[in-house]
Amino acid sequence: MEILNTYSVYNEFIVMFIITSLAILIVCAIVFVASIFDKAWKCSLVTFIIICILCYITHFGLFKWYGSTETKYYETIISDYNKIDFNKYEIVDKKGKITVIKEIK
Repeated sequence: MEILNTYSVYNEFIVMFIITSLAILIVCAIVFVASIFDKAWKCSLVTFIIICILCYITHFGLFKWYGSTETKYYETIISDYNKIDFNKYEIVDKKGKITVIKEIK
């Protein structure tokens, strides 16, 4: 088996989740700044700090999960199909002599 090209595909859902959580963080920051002018900033500060910590923990977990959603694809020229471990790889596409296989997790 001769590997010609390798590329990875990630789950696209995670990008929307990150954008949504950042939008929530920005809205909470605006509410916190507005509450400073209302003299109720002590309660808002505690809430804002808790939200920042939760966003940090969420993003840390998401980046670990994002790495685990990676699927590796290999464009290969296979001379002997009997030598491929089909418990580890799955044939996805065939383009003439080039066979695209993906790694099974």
